[in-house]
Amino acid sequence: MTAPPSAPRHLLAACLLVLGGCKAEPPAFVPTEVAPTIRRLTAAQYNNVVHDLLAPANISYVHFPPELPVDGFLNNVAVNTATRSLVEAWSVGARQVAREVLDQLPKASGCPGEESACLRTWLRDLASRAWRRPLTGGEEASLMADFDAWSGGLGSRRAVELTLEYVLQSADFLYFPEPGAGPVTSEGWVPLSSWEIATRLSMFLWNSIPDATLIAQARADALRSPEAIMTEARRMLADRRAESGVLSFYSQLLQLDRVGSKGLDFGLFSNTVSATEGDFRERLHGPLQAAMQVEALLFIRSELFEGPGTLASLLTSRRTWVNDDLARVYGLKDPPPSPSVEWTGNLALGFERPFSGSFRSVELPAHERAGFLTLPGTLHARSSPAWPSPTYRGIFIQERLIACQPPPPAIGDVISGLCPFTPGLFDCMDPNQKYQSNRDRYSEHVSNSECIGCHLATDYVGFAFENYDSLGRYRTSESGHPIDASGELLGTDVDRPVANAIELIEAMATSRVVHDCHVTQWFRYAFGRTLGASDQVELESAARRFWDDGGNVTNLIVNITGSHLFRHRRVTL
Repeated sequence: MTAPPSAPRHLLAACLLVLGGCKAEPPAFVPTEVAPTIRRLTAAQYNNVVHDLLAPANISYVHFPPELPVDGFLNNVAVNTATRSLVEAWSVGARQVAREVLDQLPKASGCPGEESACLRTWLRDLASRAWRRPLTGGEEASLMADFDAWSGGLGSRRAVELTLEYVLQSADFLYFPEPGAGPVTSEGWVPLSSWEIATRLSMFLWNSIPDATLIAQARADALRSPEAIMTEARRMLADRRAESGVLSFYSQLLQLDRVGSKGLDFGLFSNTVSATEGDFRERLHGPLQAAMQVEALLFIRSELFEGPGTLASLLTSRRTWVNDDLARVYGLKDPPPSPSVEWTGNLALGFERPFSGSFRSVELPAHERAGFLTLPGTLHARSSPAWPSPTYRGIFIQERLIACQPPPPAIGDVISGLCPFTPGLFDCMDPNQKYQSNRDRYSEHVSNSECIGCHLATDYVGFAFENYDSLGRYRTSESGHPIDASGELLGTDVDRPVANAIELIEAMATSRVVHDCHVTQWFRYAFGRTLGASDQVELESAARRFWDDGGNVTNLIVNITGSHLFRHRRVTL
């Protein structure tokens, strides 16, 4: 078999069909033309900022309309459109936050009672932190004049509420204006100010506002050289708050919001689910799928902040974090005791909801598991209710880790329903035909001339994961027949046939193509836009450093912050 070549302020995006079998998944969004570079707060950043801005007051999570991914990430400028529903959510959110602050005003403001002079000072400082820069004389005078007028007519509490609503709905809070700190260069670049660099650093690394140290650096105009910025980035990455930015990147890269989105056909699993696992039916859409998402976050956090911190370790580590539900999925009857960690936080399971639980570290069998690609959540999220899906699993790996781009759209015959095995692959299969394996079903993709063009590079990668059922459990047989998990790594510089997922993943960990794709993904996330031709020189330079550095993710992040792209804004794209 010949491997295919390696795949090398407001705008609505166009749709792209992503193949799944012979059917198209819901459309993703990609920009149809170059968009302006102004960015705004994501939902996660908004909530982190409000939390940090008003601490130690306890503020509830503010909900927003679903965000549209571009290139797999939610912060792309191409979909910064201020829709009616988003503007309404900003208004409702500001009122919600302001009213909750009033119930905790002494705690939030540090002002005893409702002393006007203290509240004025607090609100002035809060506006400066919220807008991530000093207020101009005119802005400060206008803000204080409004507060005084509201206070005289409505009382100080109502004045605080209205002032907070104004600050939280201003463009300076919701967007990242970057006028720059110098003239446009002949190449079309504007150097950013230290205040703007401080905001880029804090939003990139912490998903929140600058801290006191960053503010002091910005006030001293000390964030202009690459060396100073990179030094500050290393300080920030050593802070626990860096987990928010790093986990946000990997949550979006690995589509952790899809963990918990799949059902399971328990009728087909009735002959394999033992009596001790009978409560999976009730627990699947509750604590089990939530635990799958937490496991992925704990795994990434552990590998990057406590482990080797390399892309290879993320791909190949056999250590993970389990609770009792996950231990049973892994078949760990009596896992050895180990120190546990408590997780408390919001999870995206169709909507944001709190989840808490105790997880302990375990070492998994080396022949069964390797890194985040064999975590149950990753596997279950790319399955059908009845069978695992080599297509979904292969598309995910190609798009996110190898090719760095989605597969081509479905051909006309497939879109119009004329695929030779319509009305659908699964509709034509009888689940009672035990002689037919899951691999047999999907082999129609790569044996049919109408489908092989799209499915060759995806399904042969996905076949390597046949040892994992729809729930992500490891298996060696299906319907009494041995599993054939042979596949082929395609689209990289180390393409080869593989016997199973472990061989495929370990080969990926040595691939320059896979490392280069990871750099591309970090650049997309860091700058919140689709990359263009003018980005290629720095992208290729960062990719060389990442490869020469053994795939160290921390060093990659630091190098991005010191780059010309991070320190400048493009006037034209």
